[in-house]
Amino acid sequence: MILRSYARNISTEAPNSTIIEDVKFSNLRTMDTKTFDEYMDVLKDLYIIENISAWNPNIRSKTSIRTSETRHFVDTSIACRELNISLKDLMGDLNSFGLFFEDFANRDLSIYASTLNGEIRHY
Repeated sequence: MILRSYARNISTEAPNSTIIEDVKFSNLRTMDTKTFDEYMDVLKDLYIIENISAWNPNIRSKTSIRTSETRHFVDTSIACRELNISLKDLMGDLNSFGLFFEDFANRDLSIYASTLNGEIRHY
């Protein structure tokens, strides 16, 4: 259920509380933030999800404090499978298509940037 909610919030800055509430609602179970954080660590260690940190040009700017990570998958097809969507579904919903495309583009940019010892940030 975490992956499904994560896929629903792909390429957004949805807070952890949103995903926790989705899991609680869909499973009729409780989940505390410690358990959620442990699951997220495992998903990162398994190279399923990879959040992109915010970019901040100024050291003392409030923006860096107010901006959270953007939620991304290492492979966009995992999100598509979790939501059971196809290309036809995405073409019928161009707003969602844009979010999935952003996730896909970030994956490729991350690969290219890593060859130059670079990193991807969102603004």
